[in-house]
Amino acid sequence: MRKFSLFFILAVLFTIPTLAQQDSQLEEIRAVIEKFEQGFAEHNVDAMMSLISQNFSFKNKKGETRDYLQEKALLGKRMRDFFKKHIDYSFSELKLTKTKIESENADVWVEYKWEGFNLDSMKEIKGKGKKHFFLAKEGGEWKITNLIKGAGAGGKNKLKNRKNNGKVNPGQ
Repeated sequence: MRKFSLFFILAVLFTIPTLAQQDSQLEEIRAVIEKFEQGFAEHNVDAMMSLISQNFSFKNKKGETRDYLQEKALLGKRMRDFFKKHIDYSFSELKLTKTKIESENADVWVEYKWEGFNLDSMKEIKGKGKKHFFLAKEGGEWKITNLIKGAGAGGKNKLKNRKNNGKVNPGQ
């Protein structure tokens, strides 16, 4: 009985620092994702790109690959196109719904709400977004290495977007 108690105490003592470290990493990751989304809301491509790894690589459904510089150009174009027709974009209620952190790599699934004003319809629009972020520690900081937009998005989001006069989630 005494050996069991000692084992239990040691197990708890070694688990607490690990949990505290993981909580700290989770807060760092959350901050990166919030800054990324805020960069979009503020029309700031450079702020967003500062959070993306220079090793960024994305492969689309057609098998085409984008690197860091191609992503920056595409992000700038998407942002300009979006803000030609929308103002007052903001996001809220950012939730990390599923996380997996292993050493210096992380997979994080995120849900959030967004809203803005559509200049074409002259109406306020609202919706929900889902993304899957892949991050890695580089130089002691978390950086986004890949991002899947609309990850796990279901029919409700698609229907909601149709109701918004065809205007879809900003798709950062």
